[in-house]
Amino acid sequence: MAVAALALAIAGCGPTYPPVSGRVTIAGRPAAGVHVLFTPLATSSTIAPGPYAQATTDAHGKYTLVTRRGAPGATPGSNRVELKAAGWNELEYWRSEAARLQAEADGALRHPVARDRIAIEERIGQLEAGAGKDGPEPTATTEFLVPAGGTDSADFDLAELSAASTGGAKP
Repeated sequence: MAVAALALAIAGCGPTYPPVSGRVTIAGRPAAGVHVLFTPLATSSTIAPGPYAQATTDAHGKYTLVTRRGAPGATPGSNRVELKAAGWNELEYWRSEAARLQAEADGALRHPVARDRIAIEERIGQLEAGAGKDGPEPTATTEFLVPAGGTDSADFDLAELSAASTGGAKP
């Protein structure tokens, strides 16, 4: 019976990942509501290196990663890091929803789905009008090496990343 209890306890324990946290800023100011996604990069020896990890920054721009499996931390090694401002995530969602509704509506303006699509397109217009007004592009991509022991300083500045991707021209 003790062996069965031990086997159940061991089976319930999943893999552990090094803890990763940091801060996202825009030109040194905290960036709240930024979605942070770490995706491990495959190598010739690790075709499936591990799960992605994600978080959203708080009011101070701070975040702590959790894997897609719900475990705290991130896969060690090289990771592609994507940063997306919250409004941009909403914009992408509504664009895809509008396309889906367009396919359902068959162009009939009296169809309830078509009315929903029109409301969604209005929201898309509002979001597009505000995107990028007060700073850099709302998305950025870079790479980060997650150390085996974890880190609490996985910090990113969207203005710097944006400038690097545009050849040094700051927004």
